Amino acid sequence: MLTVALATGLFLALIALARLISVFRAFRKAERLTDTLTGLPNRPGFEAILAEHLQSRQPLSIIWMNLDGFRKLNELRGYTNGDVLLMQTGPRIRRCLRTGDTVARFGGDDFLILLRGHNATAAIVARLLASVEATAGVSLYPNDAENPLGLLLLAETALRRAKNGARGRALFYEPSMAASGFRGAEIASLIQSALKDNHFRLVYQPIVDADGEIVRMEALVRIDDPVLGRVAPSDFIGVAEQTGLIHEVGAWVLRRACNQARDWRVTGLDTQVTINLSPLQLESIGLADAILDQISKCELERSAITIHLTGDVKSRLPVDRLRAAGITVSSQTPDFDEIRVGAPFVLPADRPDIAAIARGIEKPEQLDKARAAGCRLFQGFQIAPPLEPADATEILRSGIFSGPLENTLDRS
Repeated sequence: MLTVALATGLFLALIALARLISVFRAFRKAERLTDTLTGLPNRPGFEAILAEHLQSRQPLSIIWMNLDGFRKLNELRGYTNGDVLLMQTGPRIRRCLRTGDTVARFGGDDFLILLRGHNATAAIVARLLASVEATAGVSLYPNDAENPLGLLLLAETALRRAKNGARGRALFYEPSMAASGFRGAEIASLIQSALKDNHFRLVYQPIVDADGEIVRMEALVRIDDPVLGRVAPSDFIGVAEQTGLIHEVGAWVLRRACNQARDWRVTGLDTQVTINLSPLQLESIGLADAILDQISKCELERSAITIHLTGDVKSRLPVDRLRAAGITVSSQTPDFDEIRVGAPFVLPADRPDIAAIARGIEKPEQLDKARAAGCRLFQGFQIAPPLEPADATEILRSGIFSGPLENTLDRS
């Protein structure tokens, strides 16, 4: 009897544990699909909802809203006030919607709205713009596009056209906007194919000190398409950010750059590797953990990787987490550990202690000016162009440049 009782108790305990694990997994899934600041669905959450609605093949409207004056609010009154506005915006939008409609925070100051049907769209858009200071673009399913990516791209195309005029208005997508919209769709398809078929590549541009010693290699992403050849980031990063594909691209870059840093260190080449992050990536839940986990997986010291922020930072939490973990962070503003400056190389007077990286050095006289201004590190085509991994490895190993570096930085 005792054995039966123990077995029964163990069986019930296992059932309880299984239920607990199931609840925990459901909670983690919901957490991944929710924006932590506003409590609204985030980009993956909205995309999941949109994909589910499209299965019914019923008409839908997609509204892409961008808050007017949000960047100025952050600059003048600080990020805390900006966060308060974002938290207040969700309820304001919800009050304009019907049961069954959806609002999500796409990232930054962008909100996405899914409306059932087309008939009430114009009236709801009018209510939204009367309640929220914003500009909007609208696309319709199936009239404009029949897949999630196309609907988002065309709504964003309409938004950009609306923002070219007076703010505080909304435009519905029209075929006359097709040139930029379909170009964006083609590039998005190119990015997806590159992720699937492993057509992304990293090249590495040296960052040197005043003595010409390479202290870092900045990882720069490219696409090597079998038809188009090498595609520069200026041709696809913007679309990657607009569509949310930047998260997948960024994850690929993180893995490959950390692997390269590990390979260099194994052979005794202890240069740092710099990885670029866009502001949209900082909205991703768990970004700091993902970066730290990848560094640990590659058995790197955290000082082996540095981060450069490519735009205005709206969410400081992941950045502060990385800095607290010992990772150096640079941006184009004097808010973090280092600042990147271009010509005329003016350093912030209120941060005399900050390390400055002179970027875009293409002429010897620019190098002289950057050194005179107090910059500590230097990067640009006058120093060295972006290099294929094998070429970067050879230069690190030999310390010999075949380009202009040897003729520029050896002057005192």
